[in-house]
Amino acid sequence: MAFIGVDQDWYLAAPEYADVTLTSILKQMAPAVFDVLAQAVDGTFNKDPYVGTLENGGVALAPFHDFDGAISDELKREIDQLKVDIIAGDIVVESAATP
Repeated sequence: MAFIGVDQDWYLAAPEYADVTLTSILKQMAPAVFDVLAQAVDGTFNKDPYVGTLENGGVALAPFHDFDGAISDELKREIDQLKVDIIAGDIVVESAATP
């Protein structure tokens, strides 16, 4: 049995669950903060909500850590291709933040 963490890498953030953490969906705050500050500095800041995406680095998939050997190279390639296809718009992903 394993689970997928959210927001941060649970393998690192909650080491007591590391042995059952398959991976985590990361909410990458650093790119968001950087982008907003860069907009403020260059005068292009607007108050529209910032939406983290795979393309802008606002979300990511954590490593598989201890489960890495259990995940086939084929599945890893498939996940990498899904990321490419989502960024390219070939796979449309909707969320609560999508207008």
